[in-house]
Amino acid sequence: MAALKEDGAVVAWGLNLPSDGLEKTSRQLECNVRGLMAGPTAMAAIKDDGAAVIWGDYMIADAAP
Repeated sequence: MAALKEDGAVVAWGLNLPSDGLEKTSRQLECNVRGLMAGPTAMAAIKDDGAAVIWGDYMIADAAP
């Protein structure tokens, strides 16, 4: 789960945390996020500059029918 704060930061909790040694991902979610998308096993944030930050187990999501 994740929530987008008014200041553009993301707060994440649960199994899809960007915490598997992904310090860079965590830093990218500290500000300038304008949207979030969630799948069954992965999440994505869209930054103000159009860049996407993806975390979780997106390989499983890609393999699903």
